[in-house]
Amino acid sequence: AVVTVHDLILVVMRRLYEREKPLRYRLGRVLDRQVLRRARLLITDSAASRDDIVRLFRLPPERVRVAPLGVTERFRPQSAEAVAAVRARYRLERPFLLYVGGIDPRKDVPRLLEAWGGLRARRAGVPDLALGGAIERDPHFPALLRQAQRLGAADALRVLGFVADDDLPALLSAAEVFVFPSLYEGFGLPPLEA
Repeated sequence: AVVTVHDLILVVMRRLYEREKPLRYRLGRVLDRQVLRRARLLITDSAASRDDIVRLFRLPPERVRVAPLGVTERFRPQSAEAVAAVRARYRLERPFLLYVGGIDPRKDVPRLLEAWGGLRARRAGVPDLALGGAIERDPHFPALLRQAQRLGAADALRVLGFVADDDLPALLSAAEVFVFPSLYEGFGLPPLEA
């Protein structure tokens, strides 16, 4: 069997995920070990994930191959018209920093909010912060909103919701800065897209 392993987030960041459903977590890791040990070949997205697989599962390095991810040519600077259209669609009138992704703890969005809010408190003209992704139903979302309120930055926090794939290149082009505070990724496709 050939198995693709995109990352070892659940193993490397165990303390973040184990406590939610401990029995389910442990069973999942037992199954992971069995699958990885029985596979003849493992394919992963990055040298960092390969090193994690070899180290954490004590596998011979020659059984793990890297096949890096890539992005299509549509991820390049977009025309002024495309940028204006996406700004209008997402109501982004002012300059903005952009984060696209989830808000589970490993993504470290609260620290991003803290740094951005602190910068806003010390300096005028700091761009808004736009969060792209279907995050409103995430259980961590209410705490983010409370944090923005506490920082006095709720008016400059823009929650975009789900961003359509077709909008992403223009949205990235429209941003002053793309931010990606994640604590761990197997590859980290969003920075490559940006």
